[in-house]
Amino acid sequence: MKQTFDRYGWLPLLVVVMIVAVGGIIMFGLSELEDTLTDRTGRDLQWAAMEIAEKLDLLLFERYGDIQILSDSFPEGGTEQREARWAQHLKRVQEAYPIYAWIGLLDKTGRVMAATDPDTIGRAAGSMARGTQLDGTPLDGTPPIMVHEIPHDDLLKEQQTVGFSIPVTIPSLSEGSNSFHGYMMTRIKLSELDAMVTRTLRDIGAKTDLRKGLEYQILTRQGLVIIESLRQERKATDLVALGLESARQVIAGRSGFVLERHLRRDISVLTGYAPMPARKELAALRWGILVRIDQDASLAPVRSVVRT
Repeated sequence: MKQTFDRYGWLPLLVVVMIVAVGGIIMFGLSELEDTLTDRTGRDLQWAAMEIAEKLDLLLFERYGDIQILSDSFPEGGTEQREARWAQHLKRVQEAYPIYAWIGLLDKTGRVMAATDPDTIGRAAGSMARGTQLDGTPLDGTPPIMVHEIPHDDLLKEQQTVGFSIPVTIPSLSEGSNSFHGYMMTRIKLSELDAMVTRTLRDIGAKTDLRKGLEYQILTRQGLVIIESLRQERKATDLVALGLESARQVIAGRSGFVLERHLRRDISVLTGYAPMPARKELAALRWGILVRIDQDASLAPVRSVVRT
């Protein structure tokens, strides 16, 4: 009996070894699956950032083209009621292009002569309009159309906006009356762009596994956050100065994805990043887009299997 026991005494050890081996193979396979899933999710996030960058670029470039056409459509001026006619014209333009929160006509000094918001008439728009000579010749070699990031817009109750301006000359029909030389300016609220980004992410989520927990941030070319899905700080956050790798890469003009720590929540996140196309007309708005998801959320299916 003892001899029989000795003959099969190694079986428990074999069972343990087999369990450990199979467990090791399973864990190795799950680890490889995690890496594959991380890579796939990262590429989806990168694609989402590139999609947003392309749509922002197209939307803003269309606005760049708008102002060239709209600046030539003002009714010719006279000595009577010209500001009222100009204001009516601007209102019709705004009705046709509701994306604009404000459109105005400024004189040489930057004072608002006519606008879609009558409360802004007579106010000064500052020096943002005056970057070109009134004949349209650039003062510093830049195109006559100027593009502005405006963190606190005085003309729109301190809201964040993007502005476009162009020199205009409106001839006069009345003898003895001089032509009007000034600037046309348009404003778009960043909240309009925020809504567009949110819709884009919702559409992307319907096509991929990125359905829940997505965050995004849009950075200026200096690395400052101007639009984000989380509640924004009153003061713009400089992500490059804080050492965020995705911000550093996107400001350098690169696209890709990276595993990093969330600066506010201190957890691991996977971040896809992409810059807006390097279009010379929108060089002032060469923004970077970050789209991220919690690492735990992206790996939840695999880790559920591991726990089981």
